[in-house]
Amino acid sequence: MKNIAMLLLCVSPLSSMALEAMPKCFDHNTELQVMNSQVIQYKQTMPNLRKIQVLVKATIVKDLPFTNNAFGKHEHFIVSLTDDKSNQAGLIEIAHSMNGYNSPSVQDLSAGPIYICAEYSTTNVNGFPKITKFVPSVTGAMLHWTHQANNRSINLPSNGHPNGWIYANGKVFGRIASSMDQYN
Repeated sequence: MKNIAMLLLCVSPLSSMALEAMPKCFDHNTELQVMNSQVIQYKQTMPNLRKIQVLVKATIVKDLPFTNNAFGKHEHFIVSLTDDKSNQAGLIEIAHSMNGYNSPSVQDLSAGPIYICAEYSTTNVNGFPKITKFVPSVTGAMLHWTHQANNRSINLPSNGHPNGWIYANGKVFGRIASSMDQYN
């Protein structure tokens, strides 16, 4: 009986944490599946600033400084799409908008694998256009638009720009703060 009471004390704080379901990732009306190998190939072959909606499974490698520029305030971090975090081909920079969207903490990002539904762009310094608001990424590629595109549910296809999100530690990030109650 004493062992059962100890087990309940150890488990009960975890069981009270509500885990959210991971939303679906859409490129307009097409539901995406995890595509790490394709994204690594895009990084090696796609021209700068060409954009494509992707879904990746990643692990955090490094937290970068926040930026505040023409696009507003963003948190930046580097993730790995491979098990080998030193494999440069698998490293991607994430730029997550903090302009009215909920954002993950470093603890959330470090808790295990993260899923990112976002817009991919090659942002390699070689051949990067000089007339643009974008800047080359330290990894040569970036995932951005990791947030809701409109006031519709983040879990539905969007008529305009596809929704993006970050799923980490059982939580969904990138929702418009005022729409968090409309998630399901």
